[in-house]
Amino acid sequence: MSSQHSGPVLPLKWSPEPFNELIRSLCVKCGIAFEDIPTLDDPDLPRPAFAVVLAIPTNPSYKARKKRSRVLGADLGIQTAYMKVATNGAPAVPVGLENEVAYHSICLVRSIKDEFLYKLDGVSKGPFRLGKVDLGKGGDILTQKTVFLIKRYISRDQGRNAPRLMGTCEPWGKG
Repeated sequence: MSSQHSGPVLPLKWSPEPFNELIRSLCVKCGIAFEDIPTLDDPDLPRPAFAVVLAIPTNPSYKARKKRSRVLGADLGIQTAYMKVATNGAPAVPVGLENEVAYHSICLVRSIKDEFLYKLDGVSKGPFRLGKVDLGKGGDILTQKTVFLIKRYISRDQGRNAPRLMGTCEPWGKG
């Protein structure tokens, strides 16, 4: 059963723990986890990475698109699981939720169905196809093409804020 979300969306704390709690509560495949990506140039990042999530600064373009879309609230089950994690189990939504946040998240992921790289952005009407991408060893999404796209998103910020990146992969220490 679905229900339309009518209020503001509480942002998750930007760290792997709440994201991992959310995917566990939604019964997402075991054996994957969110991990911080401190830098794209680290050869010791856990591999393969199956998706990358970026926190990028909001800007006027983002704010205009935000008015058009409320994807998260379309499904009551997802909304309930998300709010439980976002409020850290507290029954009430914190005061001041209507205030603007400095960042919003986008995800880059490759479809196993058509082998295209997609950008998922909650302020867009749907996934945006970025092009076909050949995965690296073991299905690794962090190919040269994907890293180039991520660095392009980061460069748009013009150094005002440190990039915030997470990837979905096998948890560190399990490989």
